[in-house]
Amino acid sequence: TWYQRKIVVIPKYEATGEEVVHTIVEEIPPGFLAKVMGLQNIKGTGLDFVYRFQAWDACFEACEQASGRQPQLIEKGLAVLVAMPAIGQLCQQRVRELISFGRTSDTMRRADLQSQLDILEERLGAEPSLQTAGTEVTETADSSRQQLITKTKDWLRDCAEQYLDVNDSVRRRDKADLIYKDLAACRISRQRAVVELRKINKRQKGGWLAAALSQKKTA
Repeated sequence: TWYQRKIVVIPKYEATGEEVVHTIVEEIPPGFLAKVMGLQNIKGTGLDFVYRFQAWDACFEACEQASGRQPQLIEKGLAVLVAMPAIGQLCQQRVRELISFGRTSDTMRRADLQSQLDILEERLGAEPSLQTAGTEVTETADSSRQQLITKTKDWLRDCAEQYLDVNDSVRRRDKADLIYKDLAACRISRQRAVVELRKINKRQKGGWLAAALSQKKTA
């Protein structure tokens, strides 16, 4: 029982790297040091999980630069942090420490640097809260008839996605090629390329038609 308790399965196969990190944090008691070993197809959730640690590495290095005394390095470090597509859970505490340091630092009194700290502070406050990965929200249907209708719609949508995925796969390949060309020509940053390629990998795993229909309803 003790051994089995150490194995945590995340049934949500499309879970993001942030959701996996959140699950790890929830499973490990505060103050404990744990060694985590994961088993996952690297193309989807596993790849996004690796990206979270790459983002943490870039964040830590940028915070170290911004905490120094050389104006050029401070500007460079803050620029990297502001340009980050998302400030993940692994980065948030370190960024908060930098903001607190920057508010009282003599080397960061300049208005432009304080403005960048304001941007970082706003972004930290706007980060959405995550639910534990694998937690499924189920809606209780009013009747068995409504459940049948819902299942039928889902089945039709999945069939339509399988039929349309042939053309969509071609568009995904073309978009990926364009991203690599733009990256090689320095038209986009490495971080932007990672974000866009991650979206393509996630789309390849399916569910893109449901997401598109949901966005149209929201709009």
